[in-house]
Amino acid sequence: MDKQWIQDIMSQQFTVGTFVNPIRLIMATCLVQSPISNRISRYLVLEYIYRTFADHKEIAERNPNIMIRNIQNYGLTDIATSLDEALYDWCVDAPNHVLSYDKRWIYLDIDSTDSTIEKSAMQVIQMLYKKYFKLPVLRPMELEDADVEKDRDLESFGKGIFKRRVLEDMQYCPLCEETRQKNLYAVHIVPSTVCIDPEQKKDKANGLLLCKEHARAYINQEFYFNSAGFVAESNNESIDCRMHLSFSILSKSRKKYLQAREAMMKKNVEF
Repeated sequence: MDKQWIQDIMSQQFTVGTFVNPIRLIMATCLVQSPISNRISRYLVLEYIYRTFADHKEIAERNPNIMIRNIQNYGLTDIATSLDEALYDWCVDAPNHVLSYDKRWIYLDIDSTDSTIEKSAMQVIQMLYKKYFKLPVLRPMELEDADVEKDRDLESFGKGIFKRRVLEDMQYCPLCEETRQKNLYAVHIVPSTVCIDPEQKKDKANGLLLCKEHARAYINQEFYFNSAGFVAESNNESIDCRMHLSFSILSKSRKKYLQAREAMMKKNVEF
């Protein structure tokens, strides 16, 4: 067991009062999960923190950061500063400086082959959660197969866990700029009925956020977005072909899904 790393976890200090901020413990939980590593992507840790707060709204609403308190209105990049602050505070409190970081990576100077570290670290994290926050260890919810199968059902799929994952990238309907959460729904780009790999159904890159009217039109194949993000072949009078997705969400993965749907639409594939 790496005693210095355990010591650094135990050294963390937390202020408990009106607000609750377990972000450093959420971060530590992510870092020590198997397979434990000497180098972890900051993006993946940020994603883990976002999902934990998004899936535990009752805890997010007690956070001192207004963006986390209203996390459903914000994306991953909006809370990146909160991770930076947590990393800085961690390093200030930790006597052994086992953890270090740069713009892309978080580094742990530990023996990653030691199989006892994860168990011991989780025991300490559990103790700190109980001591400071009277809470069990917080983790993101697992996205199950049943959560993504019935993607034509806007009220279950469109409002479920998958929506919270898509919210990491987009928080409004790109066609009408609707921002009210109650009026926004997640849709699959490539529907579950034609996904080749089951993991594609859970991939947030295979998702878009639309208002109810436009979500229903998209599901009914009244229009689609091409690989450049622009509306193509719209059969809906309210949807102009000059409308487009925000270029900031057009990752390589999302473009692949858009290309796949475009190809199926051109072949008149029924979903």
